[in-house]
Amino acid sequence: MSNFFEKLEAQLHAAARAQIAVNHATHRPPRSWLRTAARRARHVPAAVAPTISIVVALAIALAAVLLLRPAHHHPAPTNAGASERQLLAQYAILRRPQTQADLAEAGPAPSVNRETRFSGSGGRGPGRGTFHYTVRLTGLPRYHDIPGLTRVVHVGGVTVSLFVEDLLPSHQLPKAIVTGNDPKAAARAVTRQQLELRLRAANERAGYSLWARVGRSGLAQLIAPGPSYGHARGGRLGVPTAALWEVATASLPGPGGRIVAIVPDTVARVSWTWPREFVSQALSYKPSVTIAATAVNNVAVAMAPARFSSVEQVDPETVVRYDQSGRVIAHATDPSNSASVYLETTWDATTPGPETPRSRRAERDPSTPNPVVIAPNVPSTGSARQFFFHVLLNNRTYFLRVTGGPHSGCVKTNPQDPSGPGYGAALHPGAEPTARGDTYLGGSPPGIISCPGIYRLSISVLNAHSQPYRPFGSATFVVR
Repeated sequence: MSNFFEKLEAQLHAAARAQIAVNHATHRPPRSWLRTAARRARHVPAAVAPTISIVVALAIALAAVLLLRPAHHHPAPTNAGASERQLLAQYAILRRPQTQADLAEAGPAPSVNRETRFSGSGGRGPGRGTFHYTVRLTGLPRYHDIPGLTRVVHVGGVTVSLFVEDLLPSHQLPKAIVTGNDPKAAARAVTRQQLELRLRAANERAGYSLWARVGRSGLAQLIAPGPSYGHARGGRLGVPTAALWEVATASLPGPGGRIVAIVPDTVARVSWTWPREFVSQALSYKPSVTIAATAVNNVAVAMAPARFSSVEQVDPETVVRYDQSGRVIAHATDPSNSASVYLETTWDATTPGPETPRSRRAERDPSTPNPVVIAPNVPSTGSARQFFFHVLLNNRTYFLRVTGGPHSGCVKTNPQDPSGPGYGAALHPGAEPTARGDTYLGGSPPGIISCPGIYRLSISVLNAHSQPYRPFGSATFVVR
């Protein structure tokens, strides 16, 4: 076997020297779990806004820790710094002789080189507007395709092209091209020390890497590390630092709503799990879904649930890899792949939907029955309740009331609401006005219930004098 690898290594070096193909820079959109945070802010009442802010801040901080921690703490891909021998040892499909069909079906090598660009802005200057600058770095290490290792796999009606790329290290300091009206600030961002740090970080990824592309038109994706990284953990938070990488790279979208994973030789079977989640548009729950597939030629393919093949592409929360005996060899969970951020709000609250018989009736009588749903319906005494209802009227303010419990002292009274027993408060929508057809997501403040028991939450529309109409909907929930 060693002679095989030595001969193959020599052939690879010869092929690399003779057929180096420099790929063009490409811009790839961020994963759905990152791109959603900015555009999914919806109707958050003032009472729960601080809680949401804390959650968002923690999510951003966690993402920063996982993505920016030093290289010796963050598990690098098997391809980062790997030799061709290490790569070939993990994927049997690369050891299969290449065929003419491989080259014909795979199409051109992917453009995996990315331009390094960053920007900054500062205060305003006299007559100059806002100070700003953009820096573009050139001369960093670049990927080069190894045509002799291109392979194509057909599994479950899906064609997957595999490419091997070699990131060649650079020994020259990168050059910074600066534009904008604040060159002084840009100069502080591109000192020699900082350029050396960027070069060193880029060179640490030098080596051979495996990339996969589903079909001829899909984006190429870097394949995750092998199963040895599946249980890696880091930091006091106990977060699986490999989870974001493992789960994401086991979630390539395929045609016809399929999910595709590229796995090392030791993996015989893969399972994907999406959790049980509430869907505000339907005011109901989507059940938990687990699917599985057998790996053939290092590729596993299965039919995915609709939430994965939707526009949002909600990735699986958990991915498990098994060996031939059924033993678990890697288990990765990424809680950020929960679909709640997608499913708890609707697309747009600025354009009203079409009128319906119920919305016309609500215009005449704002107490027209309209279902209210609480999720979860069995919270603890200190937690806030989230509630949902379909909006029938445009630009209205709502009134929330919580009553019930074993005795009257179980529900805190709002001193600003003398209208009756229990807790009552006005719910002002967030920055965007409510619009017909949207789904309202709101919540009662935590800490207003002090006893276990059964409670009722009711919602009313406020009139022009800030007085509530009769409730249009209510929901019962249990506090333990």
